[in-house]
Amino acid sequence: MMIKNTADCFSPSKIAGLTLKNRIIRAGCFEGMCQNGQVTDKLIEHHRQVAEGGVAMTTVAYCSVSEDGRAFEHELWMRKEILPDLIRLTASVHAEGASASIQLGHCGFFTNKKVIGKQPMGASAKWCTFCMSYSRMMTVHDIEEKTDDFIRAAELAKEAGFNAVELHAGHGYLLSQFLSPWTNKRKDKFGGSLENRLRFPMMVIEGVKKAVGSDFPVLVKMNQLDGMSGGISITDAVKIAKEFEKAGADALIPSAGFTSKVPFLMLRGNLPVKEMSE
Repeated sequence: MMIKNTADCFSPSKIAGLTLKNRIIRAGCFEGMCQNGQVTDKLIEHHRQVAEGGVAMTTVAYCSVSEDGRAFEHELWMRKEILPDLIRLTASVHAEGASASIQLGHCGFFTNKKVIGKQPMGASAKWCTFCMSYSRMMTVHDIEEKTDDFIRAAELAKEAGFNAVELHAGHGYLLSQFLSPWTNKRKDKFGGSLENRLRFPMMVIEGVKKAVGSDFPVLVKMNQLDGMSGGISITDAVKIAKEFEKAGADALIPSAGFTSKVPFLMLRGNLPVKEMSE
């Protein structure tokens, strides 16, 4: 899908078995329109308008694969109960001549304890300034369970009429937390070497690709650079990208940065002294 000049932006392209009418994809940027984790008319209308504007595909952003992976109350989470509304959303996008993708992820240690009602978990036990809480280190059972959650979420997305799924493995969220040596301090087969840190994300990509089929596009958002000392370098990212391709990723979305390293950019307002002191 390489673009050599601006005219190429408007020529058709293909990802796996999906033909796109042009090369413009609306990126997965958090809409904040899903009160209580539900699909809303506002979210549907937002993506309908994006599709009406002429993009080849619009991406519904920041959807948690399970209830315990949310950072915000108004963050969508995937389960059978919302299938009818997901179908309404994809139908509205298709009616405007565009394809629909959905970004699937889990916030890991960046999950908000007040939202999920229990201690967050991540690659390793870690303090999160944004959430004002410590996470616990995931067990092997947790890792296997979350792998299954990613697979089930992707299957649900396909059933709902989405034309592609995007797995979020960047920005310091769960899959990214396993990839980055800054957040992954594990001593087992999921930590240490790059090969070990890749293990969980590879399980997810391979499992999702097997579940949805070879013709159904699986995109992966990943960091080219974590942006801080001790994080993923560009050299690491090149190796990771090659492994993701081997695992079944049909396209990669390069990004950078760690959301949890800039909490006050997200929090805005006054310094939360009381919350931090607790």
